[in-house]
Amino acid sequence: MQDDQFIIRCDQASNCCFHHPSPVAEEERQAVVPSGRAPKQVQKSCRKEDCLKVLVKLNQLWDADQQEIRTFVLDEAVRLTGSELGWLGFVHDDDSQIVIRSWSRHVPEKCALFGCGDTFSIQGGGFWAEAIRRRQPIIENRYRMDIGMAKGCPKDHVDIERILAVPIIQGDRVILLALLVNKATDYDETDIDQVCLLIDGMWKAIQRKGAQDALRLSEERFGKAFNLSPSIMSIKDLQCRRYVDVNESFVRVIGYRREEIIGRTAEELGIWADEAKLVDILLKNGATKSMEIIIRTRSGEERTGLMSMELMQLEGREYILTVTNDITEQRRLEKELQRLDRLNLVGQLASAFGHEIRNPLQTVRGFLQILQRKAQHRDDDEHFALMISELDRANQIITEYLTLSRKKADRFARNNLNEVVQKLAPLLEAQAFNVNKDIRFDLAPAPDVWMDEKQIRQLILNLLNNGLEAMAPRQLITIRTGVTGNRVILSVEDQGTGISPEILNKLGTPFVTSKSDGTGLGLAVCYGIVENHKAELDVQTGGGGTVFSVLFPALEA
Repeated sequence: MQDDQFIIRCDQASNCCFHHPSPVAEEERQAVVPSGRAPKQVQKSCRKEDCLKVLVKLNQLWDADQQEIRTFVLDEAVRLTGSELGWLGFVHDDDSQIVIRSWSRHVPEKCALFGCGDTFSIQGGGFWAEAIRRRQPIIENRYRMDIGMAKGCPKDHVDIERILAVPIIQGDRVILLALLVNKATDYDETDIDQVCLLIDGMWKAIQRKGAQDALRLSEERFGKAFNLSPSIMSIKDLQCRRYVDVNESFVRVIGYRREEIIGRTAEELGIWADEAKLVDILLKNGATKSMEIIIRTRSGEERTGLMSMELMQLEGREYILTVTNDITEQRRLEKELQRLDRLNLVGQLASAFGHEIRNPLQTVRGFLQILQRKAQHRDDDEHFALMISELDRANQIITEYLTLSRKKADRFARNNLNEVVQKLAPLLEAQAFNVNKDIRFDLAPAPDVWMDEKQIRQLILNLLNNGLEAMAPRQLITIRTGVTGNRVILSVEDQGTGISPEILNKLGTPFVTSKSDGTGLGLAVCYGIVENHKAELDVQTGGGGTVFSVLFPALEA
C-alpha cells in the first residue's frame, strides 16, 4: 500500500482504501462553533439525518418496481454525497462481468458514451474493478493516470476528478457495485457510510419487492388454477364451516350465485348432508381422498362426486380446501355399459336358441287350434283359448328377444318424427281407447332426424304401452315433440304412480319390471333403439307420473 493511503472502516465493517486529502490548516481544525460541536460533527450528523429521511421515503415506495427503486436510491446517493454522476452495476455469478442497471439522471447529457453499452469486463476494468477485486470500498480524491489502479477513460468519457466505488457483498461474493464521481469536495468515510446505508436499504427493498412480486404471482397462479379448474373447488373456514371462496365450476354445477354462497354453510344451502362426518375424517387423518358423495344442486338434482379435502392456513387461520370431481356422467356411462353388456348377453342367447323354441311352439299352437274345433272339445273351448293365448305370449317374448339381437342400421334415412307419429296416431288412439284411457298429441315443428322408421314406430308403441299399463282408467297420456338446442325431443308422459327408485336404477334391464306379468323386455328394446340412433333417453318420474324423453341429434335443414 502506498504511503499516502490508509485504512478506515465503514458501518458494514468492511475496509476502505483511499488517498489522504490535502492538509487542513491548523486554525481550521481548531475552530469551535457555539454549540460546542466541531463543524465536521455537525455536518456528519445532518448528512446522517438526511440519509435516514431517504430510507424512510424508500420504504414508502410500495408501488415502485425494482428499476424505479434503483434509480431513486442512485439519485439520492448522488445528491447526498454531492456527486456529479453515478451508476449501479450488478456482478455476474462468475465474477467475470458487470452489467450497469441504473445511471444517474445527468449521465445522458454529460457523457457521450452513454448508451454505447452497459456490460463491461471486470478483468479489464480499472479503478472501479479494483473495488470488486479487493472486496472493499475505494476512494480516490486525486484521480490521475499515474496511480496504480487507473487505466484511463475512453474518448468522450466525462472527465473524472474524484471517485468513490462501494461494493456490496452478500455471502462470499460481490453482487453489486455503486460508483460515484466528481464530488465538489473530497469523498470521506461519511460518504461511504451513506452509500452503504442507501444500497443496503435498496437491496432489502428489492428483495422485499421480489418476495412481494413472487407472492403476488403465486396468488395469481393459484387464483387462475382455482377459478379455471373444471373441478368443483371451495375454501371454508374450519371453525364456522362457512364458505369464504368458491370457483366458477362450483357456481355452475351447484346453481347458486357466488354472493348467495359466500358466508353460508353447506348445510344451510342443502348441498350435502354428510359434511360433519367428512370433516371429522379430515381432522382425524389430516386429509380425505376421493370420497364418493352425493351433491344436491339448487334445482334439487342429485349428482355424484369424488371429494378430497385438505387443511390449509391463511394469515394464521385454518381453512378447508375442498376439491370435488363431478363423476355423474361417468357413473351413468358405467351403468349404461353394464346394461348394454346384459342386453348383449340376452341378444346372444336369443340368437342361439330363439328359433329352436319358436318352431315347436308354432307346431303346438297349430294342433291346439285343430283340437279346439272338434265337437268333443267344445266344452273345453275356454281352456284351449287360454293355452293358445299363453303360447302367443311366449312367442311375443321370443320376438322381443330376437329384436334385441338384430341390428338394422342399413334402413336408416332422413325422416321427421312428427310424420311418423301422425301415421301411427290412429293405432295409438285405438290402443288407448281399448283400455279406457285418453291420449293427446302435442306436436311442435321440428327438424328431420336420421332414423330407422320401423324402429322408431316400435319405440313409440313400447313407450305408449308402458304408460297405458301404468295408469288408471280415464287418465291421460300425452305424446309430445319439440326442439331443445340442436336436438329433437320425443316424449311420452303418463299420469301413473311413477317408478320406484329400485326399479329406476335398473331400468332397461331384461326381466326388471314393476308389473306382475311383465318381462322388462319392452324398455330393453327401447334402450337398444335409442343406442342405435345415437340418441339419449331421459326419465323423470314422481308420484304424479313419468315422462320418457328421447333426444335425437337434429339434422341441418
